[in-house]
This record gives sequence, C-alpha cells and structure tokens, in this order.
Amino acid sequence: MVLRWISGIAQDWLLIFDNADGDPNLITRFTPGGNRGSILITSRNPSMRQIVEPGAWTEVDKMGEEDAVSLLLKAAFLDESVDELRQKARPIATTLYRLPLAVDQA
Repeated sequence: MVLRWISGIAQDWLLIFDNADGDPNLITRFTPGGNRGSILITSRNPSMRQIVEPGAWTEVDKMGEEDAVSLLLKAAFLDESVDELRQKARPIATTLYRLPLAVDQA
C-alpha cells in the first residue's frame, strides 16, 4: 500500500536505505515503481551494486589516519593541535575504519 502511494506521488521524492548490508533482494522488494523519485542506498555489501544501473554507485574510501583524527576532534569541538588528544583519538578513528561519516558522527 505504501509503495503504491509513493509511486503515485506527483512530486520528486527521495527514499533512503541506510546500512542496507543484507540481501539486495530485500531492497528491491521495498522499491517503489515508476521513475519519479530517487533512491539512495548506503551499504558495505558490494552485492548491492547489482540492483542499480552501471555507474550509479560510488565507493567511499577510508580517510587517511591524520585526516580522520582531525575530523574526529573537530566534530567534538576539541583542539586538533593537541598531541595528547590526537593520540587518544587515533584508536577511535581506527575502530571506525576511518570512514568519514562514521568519524564525523562519533
């Protein structure tokens, strides 16, 4: 019922599947028909590429270690020039695989 409603919306819409790390077929079951809106899928599962058109995906790489530490400290409103803070932030950034969104949200 909801998929049919979304498909019938006259305006552009955006549907986001965040952390869709499971079976790609699950996403296709919940994808509205038509071509009016846009769908954004975030996933660590490379198989998700099979459900989108070629070139309609991009891989987000890890940040360099120093950049990840700086981002983490900036996001926490801490002085990124303090060596002690940088040392404490380094294992956190590493635990988050130095992924930009994960580091920023931490």
